[in-house]
Amino acid sequence: MKKTIYFLLFLLLSPFAMLVAQDDTTVVAGHQVVTLGSDGRELSKGVADSLYAKEQYRSAADIYERLLADEGEAPAVYYNLGNAYYRLGMYAKAILNYERALLLAPSDEDVKTNLALAYSKTVDKYEDEGAMFYTRWFDGLKHAMSSDAWAWLAASSFIAFLLFLSLYIWGKRVLLKKVGFYCCLVCFLVSVVGNVCAFSQRSDILAEDHAVIMVPSITVKSTPSDGGTALFVIHEGYKVNVRDKSMKDWVEISISAEQSGWVPRSSLEII
Repeated sequence: MKKTIYFLLFLLLSPFAMLVAQDDTTVVAGHQVVTLGSDGRELSKGVADSLYAKEQYRSAADIYERLLADEGEAPAVYYNLGNAYYRLGMYAKAILNYERALLLAPSDEDVKTNLALAYSKTVDKYEDEGAMFYTRWFDGLKHAMSSDAWAWLAASSFIAFLLFLSLYIWGKRVLLKKVGFYCCLVCFLVSVVGNVCAFSQRSDILAEDHAVIMVPSITVKSTPSDGGTALFVIHEGYKVNVRDKSMKDWVEISISAEQSGWVPRSSLEII
């Protein structure tokens, strides 16, 4: 009988022993708290923010990095991580995380301002290539809200479209039919625009077609090998276009329509 009791206790307690031995995630008073291994430190955005306020930027950055690894992407965490790296003088890492925050929250003015400050600290000044006016107009519209906000707008507009369509079809008065028709048309157009903007933003996030140089300087080669012809040099913190990342150790990049080449994959990080 005693052996049976001991065996049952072992089965009940063994999961808790495993949780103590590993990194753990629990819920306390409705809030997620994650511990960092055996030292038992809590891992949360609030703790990292507190460390940042105390000018413990390295510790704050470590927690922000772990939060992103454990809980997924979040623009606020990327932004704060960028701030921590900026305070540490690690401008390439600051730019990388500001760019990732801007990708998820394209209308955030604080991110745009701090990103511009970080770029001002780099050797090579990044300048986006000019685009046609209609491309700039669409980008401005697309970035007015996040992809989630556009998706919600599209969904709610489509529901309104169906309601006004039913009013147009079954309305018994001419005035109601006119109201239903015009409102139905507007809601349909808003739904289409919302879907296009949400899809375009989502495609930008998944494209992984931009990167930031993370080494002090790198020589861009004509071919994906150390023996390739040296074309030009770019420095830490510069944002490049990614043209081909299918190779294991090399990535083809470009900084303009005329300037492109190959750099080691280890010299950059994809935004």
